[in-house]
Amino acid sequence: FALRYQGTRRRVREQTLAVAAGARVTDTLAIGAGLAFERSTWLDAGTLWAGFSGRDPVAGAERDVSWSIQATDAVIPSVVGSAMWAPIDVPIELALALTHRRGTRWSGDVDGAFYAGDGSVAPGRATRTMRGHITSELGARWIGERISVEAVWRHPWRQNRTAPMWQLADASITDVSGVTAAMTSLASLEPAPARGSVGASIDTSLGGPAWLSAGVRVHYGACTWTRAAAATATGSTSAHPGDIIAAGCANVALGAGVEFAVEPLTFVIGWSSEFASRTALAS
Repeated sequence: FALRYQGTRRRVREQTLAVAAGARVTDTLAIGAGLAFERSTWLDAGTLWAGFSGRDPVAGAERDVSWSIQATDAVIPSVVGSAMWAPIDVPIELALALTHRRGTRWSGDVDGAFYAGDGSVAPGRATRTMRGHITSELGARWIGERISVEAVWRHPWRQNRTAPMWQLADASITDVSGVTAAMTSLASLEPAPARGSVGASIDTSLGGPAWLSAGVRVHYGACTWTRAAAATATGSTSAHPGDIIAAGCANVALGAGVEFAVEPLTFVIGWSSEFASRTALAS
């Protein structure tokens, strides 16, 4: 298919354990702090052309190699500090939070196979890093008797803006002629981080200490996907070098949850899912 060299599959699973505490400083001001530990598992898969120009039809599917990487960073700590102002005579709350997330280093296995024809792919190890970053959030909430509405603006700082690359070790491709070439790197099918997001949610009292919440968040900012393998493992030129730019890319996240309080603790059970908006690609 036409865009197979841009990657075929990407899946990210993140599991987070967090603890937080807060204290009231004055009648209208409260501060808080939290600590979180995240486990991140990444699955990347794509296609590269492993033929020789002059011998094989360029981008001929018979010399295509499918590759897949599954890698994990088991512990990614982050810390957050926050402040909230809630005037006594007005039913609104204003909050500010800063979060610092440690850099991430995914490590795992890479494997592959020729779609057709002779040749073999030796598996190896794959690693990829992303530097730590700081995220600022500013929120406002209106509180009614049974319903509250909030809006949040989020902006990341010091994020990676370079093409994400997997660094490989011990992986190689053996051509039908017996020539073996090392696979040293692969481009990840990863959009550039969103420049920010805005969201809104509605909370409805279920009676007693329980509340039902539903919300939406829109991530904004241009996205860039890096094409897989600008140069193939056997040294010839890939049929599709360069980048794809998707201007105006945005993701929409929907979520719902139930919150209930048993003094002095508050418990939250929630679900969320993120959807990519329709994007026009300029290639």
